Amino acid sequence: MYMLEEYLIFLENLTLKENLKFITSIRHFNVDKVEELINKFNLPLHKKPYQLSSGQRRLFKLALAFSSEAKLLLLDEPTSNLDLENSEFVKNMIKEYKGTVIYASHDTLLKEPADKTIYLRKGEIEKTEIKSNWDNGK
Repeated sequence: MYMLEEYLIFLENLTLKENLKFITSIRHFNVDKVEELINKFNLPLHKKPYQLSSGQRRLFKLALAFSSEAKLLLLDEPTSNLDLENSEFVKNMIKEYKGTVIYASHDTLLKEPADKTIYLRKGEIEKTEIKSNWDNGK
């Protein structure tokens, strides 16, 4: 299981590249996949976390999450602080992920890849929608 933590602690005095080296030394990640996503997101590996926008910090965390090869990903607002292009890319990563992805989001764009959608209001389940097998192309 891998949980995308909103407040994942970065080592603020290290660059993203140094953070990546440290993180991958203590937990298994598909390093090729991390590097592919970091390049796709055009993240500046020479910068320190405090020099990044909140969207760039989110993309770095998502690169780690989707390269963790965990059977279960828990994501909280995975597209927050992202532009439309990166939000679409994240949506597609969720669709293509080999394991189970559970996420909470206010972003209606993320309704599409979900097999099951649970709507909450004031902490209570308001309704549940389940896609049919025909909708999923199965």
